[in-house]
Amino acid sequence: MLLQKAIREISAVLGKRTISKLKMGRDGILIQKEKKVSETEDFELITWLIIK
Repeated sequence: MLLQKAIREISAVLGKRTISKLKMGRDGILIQKEKKVSETEDFELITWLIIK
């Protein structure tokens, strides 16, 4: 459930950034629908543990 919430948040932030770039000037680029992040299968969970 937490992973799904994080993915929704990442997707929302990327959408807001895209809209912001489009409003600011001509250098904004729309992301293709196939490349948009929307599901848990679009991510790999990587963990690191560092012990000093």
